[in-house]
Amino acid sequence: MRRNRNARSLAAATLLVAVSLGACAPAFAQDRERERELMLTETFELSGQSLLIEVADADVMVRNGTGNRITFEVWLSAKNLPEARERYERMNFRADASSGTISLRSDADQNTWNNWDWRRWGGFDVIVEATVPENIDTRIVSADGDISLQSLSGHIVVLSEDGDITADALTGDVHLETEDGDVGVRAISGSRLVVRSEDGDISVGELDSSSIEIHTADGDIHGKHIAGETMNVRTDDGDIIVDAVAGALAAQTHDGDIHISIERLEDTSLRTGDGDITIRASDSLAADLDLRGSELTVRSGGRFDGRLNGRIDHRAAQGRLNGGGPTLEARTGEGTIVLRLQGT
Repeated sequence: MRRNRNARSLAAATLLVAVSLGACAPAFAQDRERERELMLTETFELSGQSLLIEVADADVMVRNGTGNRITFEVWLSAKNLPEARERYERMNFRADASSGTISLRSDADQNTWNNWDWRRWGGFDVIVEATVPENIDTRIVSADGDISLQSLSGHIVVLSEDGDITADALTGDVHLETEDGDVGVRAISGSRLVVRSEDGDISVGELDSSSIEIHTADGDIHGKHIAGETMNVRTDDGDIIVDAVAGALAAQTHDGDIHISIERLEDTSLRTGDGDITIRASDSLAADLDLRGSELTVRSGGRFDGRLNGRIDHRAAQGRLNGGGPTLEARTGEGTIVLRLQGT
C-alpha cells in the first residue's frame, strides 16, 4: 500500500535536513539508558589497498581521518551488556589486511530467534566506525543496518539489504543502493553516480556528475540541484521534485507528480502515467516544445503564442519557443501540465 504523498515529502525533507546536519552522527548517542563498550579496535597502515566492510547486522560509519592508515572500532550499545556481549561474540567480527584489501567482516548471529530485527527488539546495537584516508576505493555491504559516509574519494560501492544510507562530500565513481530504506545525499561529484532504493525515498542535495542515475521502486525523489551530461531519474510509485536542473534529464514516474526548475536546458523528457507536471524556467527559454496532457496551462510574463512558432491549445503545445533549442518533452496520461516562465 502506498504511503501518503504529503507524509513522504515531509520524510524526504527531514532526511535531507538530517544529512545536512551531519552524515556520521554516532548512532549510540540516541538512548541514555544504554551502556556502550568498545569491543574491537584495529589500525592498519595503508599501502595501496582498498577498503572492504562486510557485516551482517551492524550500523556502519566511514569518515575521513588523518594520516595514511585505516582504523576500525566496533562498539556495542545495549541496555543489557552481558547478553549483548554473548550475541556479539557469535557474530565473529574480524579485521584483516592482505596485499589488496584491508577488511572488516562479521557473521550473522544464527542463534537469534528473529534475525531480521533482532537489534531493535533486543535493545542493543552494534556500531562499526572506520576512519580512513580521503582517497581510497571503498566497498561496504550490510545485511541489516544503516550506513553513513563522509568526505571520501575513489570508487565507492555501498550495498544494504535493509537500512538507510546517508552520504556527504563524496567524489568519484559512486554507487549507493539499498533494498529497503531511504537514501539521503548532501553532495557528490565525479564521473558516475548511481543511487537506488527498492523501497524508500531518495533525497539529494548537490550532485555534479557526467552520468547520474536515481531510481526507487516505491518512494519519492527530491533533488536540490543536479547537473550532468546524462541524468535518469525514475520512481515506479512516487513524486519527483528537482529544484534546479542543469543538463539532459529523463524523469519518469508511473504514478506521481513531476515538478522541476530548469537552470540550463539540454534535451529533457518528463513522463508520468497518472500525475501532474510543473516546469519552471526563465522567460527567455529557447526550446523545441512537445507538451501533451489532459490539460495545459502556460504562465508567462509576456505573450507566449507570439514567441512560439507552432501550435498551442488547452491540451498541448508543440513548436519552437524563442527560436528553438534543445527538446523539452512532457507527457501525462491523466494529469495537468503547467509551464511557468519567469523573467530573469
